[in-house]
Amino acid sequence: MTYFNIDPVTYEGPKSNNIYSFKYYNPEEKIGNKTMAEHLRFGVAYWHTFTADLSDPFGVGTAQRDWNNLEPMEQAKARVDAIFEFMQKTQIEYFCFHDVDIAPEGSTLQESNENLDVIVDRIKEKMEETGKNYYGILQIILHMNVSYTGLQLHLMQMYMLMLQQKLKNRWK
Repeated sequence: MTYFNIDPVTYEGPKSNNIYSFKYYNPEEKIGNKTMAEHLRFGVAYWHTFTADLSDPFGVGTAQRDWNNLEPMEQAKARVDAIFEFMQKTQIEYFCFHDVDIAPEGSTLQESNENLDVIVDRIKEKMEETGKNYYGILQIILHMNVSYTGLQLHLMQMYMLMLQQKLKNRWK
């Protein structure tokens, strides 16, 4: 399935009328002894771009995505396909995600880890197919099951085991 019905975004210069073109960013242009692409290593934040509903303190989310009505695992798979298509079409080489938010949380730790394994395998396939790269970030204290009033030991233990699974998958 195609999520973005546009041609790949390329440099066309400041006079281009194509709204889907780079006006000033020319990945091949050298500045000093490096190209712009080497100086400006853009990345996509997975959760912020493909998972969050774009809500804020002033209102409900406004994001309308083709995968919104799918079951959680199908949503997660669709997001993988969409982010890699987006990166291909915009010449973005890197992406990141928070901890384990690429896969839906299951009702047990085992189910959560199985969900994560499926999505990690899909991401690895897309990385090999496209040459895109992942860089890792952690957001430990903002996990959806941890209240802001205090950490509950059993939730922290579950979270740390989920994080262990993420790290295991990173070098699998």
